[in-house]
Amino acid sequence: MPGFLEYYMNTSIGKGERNSALFFATKCAIEDGLSESDIWDRVGDKARSDGLSDKEIEHTIRSALSKPADYRYKKENRQYRSSTTPIRIRPQKAAPFPTIPDDWEQTNFSDYLYALYQPADLVNYVIRAVDRGDGWKPCDSGITERVDALIPRLHGRRTADVIDINPASGAWVRINPCDGKGISDDNIIDYRHCLVESDKIGVEEQWRIVTSLNIPCAAVVFSGGKSLHFVVKIHAGQNRKLYDDRVQQLYSVLDRYGFHVDTNNKHPSRLSRLPGIWRGRQKQVLLATNIGCESWQEWVIQPRAANIARWVATEPPIQRFVFKGIVPEGAICGIDAKGGLGKGWITQTLIMSACTGKTLLETFIPDGPMKVLWLESEDPESELHRRFRKIAAAYEFTEWDLHRCSENLIAFPGQSFPLTRPAGGSVEPTEHYEWVYGKVKEYQPRLIVLDPRSHYYGGDENDNTQVGRFMGLLKELTSAVDKGAAVWVNHHTSKEREQQISSASGRGASAGRDAQRVLFGLSGMTLNEVQGFKIHDPHLYVRMENTKSNWTERYSKVIWLKRETGDLGGVLKQVDLSRTEELK
Repeated sequence: MPGFLEYYMNTSIGKGERNSALFFATKCAIEDGLSESDIWDRVGDKARSDGLSDKEIEHTIRSALSKPADYRYKKENRQYRSSTTPIRIRPQKAAPFPTIPDDWEQTNFSDYLYALYQPADLVNYVIRAVDRGDGWKPCDSGITERVDALIPRLHGRRTADVIDINPASGAWVRINPCDGKGISDDNIIDYRHCLVESDKIGVEEQWRIVTSLNIPCAAVVFSGGKSLHFVVKIHAGQNRKLYDDRVQQLYSVLDRYGFHVDTNNKHPSRLSRLPGIWRGRQKQVLLATNIGCESWQEWVIQPRAANIARWVATEPPIQRFVFKGIVPEGAICGIDAKGGLGKGWITQTLIMSACTGKTLLETFIPDGPMKVLWLESEDPESELHRRFRKIAAAYEFTEWDLHRCSENLIAFPGQSFPLTRPAGGSVEPTEHYEWVYGKVKEYQPRLIVLDPRSHYYGGDENDNTQVGRFMGLLKELTSAVDKGAAVWVNHHTSKEREQQISSASGRGASAGRDAQRVLFGLSGMTLNEVQGFKIHDPHLYVRMENTKSNWTERYSKVIWLKRETGDLGGVLKQVDLSRTEELK
């Protein structure tokens, strides 16, 4: 058992290193060809003698066995397609700033190697430097050696006693393993990590931003100067395009949250400060290893398990509504109907109701005045302006009501642009989506309106995967609003279902209506209704029904609306017809 495994089996490992050393030793045992039973018996018994519990041993060995001994990228038949799709991360509470342990000089560098490298990897570090008046800079290609040979020499000793370091300059270590033939990007064998650094903001603010974004960091080192060095898990294997793409995505997220990255660190051969030594009067110290998400993939997806114990112990949060009892926060809602029935008029009336906090349609009672973001592409601004004035006059808006509309409504009329585009069998968000997401985050509207859906969707309308992804992106918009929001999306019915009112009448893939939690349908009056209600001008009436309601009890009554005529022609008002029937 050569190298680190032999050292591990014959050396007592102290607290603070036992789990890392066991994980590393298990990886060495795999590389040396030991069977799983031998690993459990021999390596497990050694860990038990070091003081680890059976539960800790089982967890650590299973974790090491579940991952391949060699993380290097295996080429696939398909070629990676570069993408600049931005990542949207929901910030959480930042981790507290760490304290420095007393034995930092003895443990930091080995802990850093445990976190970043595999046993057989070659690590390059630089100890020679020169100061030409602009600070100490590395001045040679450094030293390259196997990790499993270096760690035993470091064990229990100050790093400065093992490596001949100039305490004035400090030292540096590369963040990725190399081939031993050079130190350029071409000599990196695994694009495993990238370096994130900034000296534009304070150290504690750097820590706050990165930990609140749950970025997957293999290690965090205080440089002994103005910055922290975050070594971020990229895990791009040997695929340089994938590496560059992920680094760009990472830097974009950080920039969005005020962390202005030094982009000179984008290269995979970059040096970070070597932890566990002095740099003048400052410590180059390891602050943390393996914080944030476990991997890049988990960070991008960020699945979160529900806290079932909290379900059992506490009352659920109260459902909040944009329109009381009928349009809940966090939901995608809207109207599916054929053209010409009044979707646009109804939607604009509800928008003005939400902005003012006034009930205009009796069934839709707004939860107070609120901000609304409105994307409308079917009608030009001039037409929406005329409708605005008609609705305001028909409902007798006061100066204060008009002022609230001015303050609370941001509208982009007569403009259509794709929020998605086809990509890899699904769709991905476009720059327009990111712009909308930014507006939502900036403006904080409680109601977000898109009318109609087809003018903002870029993809195959009949593809469930693509439509489902698009609807998921619309749902994500609500997460950008601190107090909660609803998305209202209008859509056209298919031609063969124009005479129906049902949740299945919408055109295209069923994933669209499946994603909507609340749906309404529109139709004109039937002949029986005209005769039963003794209506002489049926073209003025619109029947509105709540065809789907997943989060609340479905509103069971028909909502009848009547169009105004004359100067207010087109405005719809809710009316109470004496023979209004409950839906069967």
